[in-house]
Amino acid sequence: MKHLFIKAALLLGAAAAASCGAAAILTGCSNMKQIKHMPYPRTERTDVTDNYFGTEVPDPYRWLEDDNSEATAAWVAAENAVTQDYLSQIPFRGAIRERLTEVWNYAKESAPRKHGDWWFAEPVGDLPHEGAGRGRRGVPRSQ
Repeated sequence: MKHLFIKAALLLGAAAAASCGAAAILTGCSNMKQIKHMPYPRTERTDVTDNYFGTEVPDPYRWLEDDNSEATAAWVAAENAVTQDYLSQIPFRGAIRERLTEVWNYAKESAPRKHGDWWFAEPVGDLPHEGAGRGRRGVPRSQ
């Protein structure tokens, strides 16, 4: 059974790569070597040690656990700058964004709910819909 899931995942991955413009991605891969990497920010290490039942456990990055501190906010901003700099240099990033937007941009409906003998589904999201809502007698379409 495990092998079946692995094969399905590989097939889905191959299909996703084909639908996302594999040619653009493959030509972009050779350009990936040209991306210039910013150095990561220096992360301060402190001398904090906990004692758990007689075992000393160092925790040099404890200061990062305080997500409200100015030091943590500055460190996160510096890490985000490195990440955004790297991502902005990926040549096929725009093509992936466009394809994903195209794939994810479809009319969505709420879960069907029953009123008497009728099932209703309402439009959800910002896309234009053909009607304000749909009703249907019998079982919902998903069954």
